Order: sequence, then C-alpha cells, then structure tokens
Amino acid sequence: MQQNENIQVVEEKINCGQVEELIVQAKNELSLMEKMLIWKPWEKLTQEAPPNQWTWPPHK
Repeated sequence: MQQNENIQVVEEKINCGQVEELIVQAKNELSLMEKMLIWKPWEKLTQEAPPNQWTWPPHK
C-alpha cells in the first residue's frame, strides 16, 4: 500500500485474495502469535508425550 494505493494492483501483486480477506488473515495470525507467546511451544514438555503422539497417520 505504501508503493501503490490502487487496491486492485495490490491484490494482484499479493495474489492471496481481496484486501478484506488479507486483513482477516493478518488478524488471525496476530491472534495466533499472541497465543503462542502464552503456550510457549518451543519449551520442553512438562511430562513425556504419550507413545505414537507424533506419528501420522494416527497409530491404531
């Protein structure tokens, strides 16, 4: 938007939908980032993960 104020040109350059959709996606990503700061998924687990938790397809 700083380089071009024409919304149609911006949408074509980004190629991910309409500006309104991009705003919704950006808000969702910001919300997820705030949750990740609380959840701290990069830290070690407080207890060991159950067997086969990280396998796909799920173990039967």
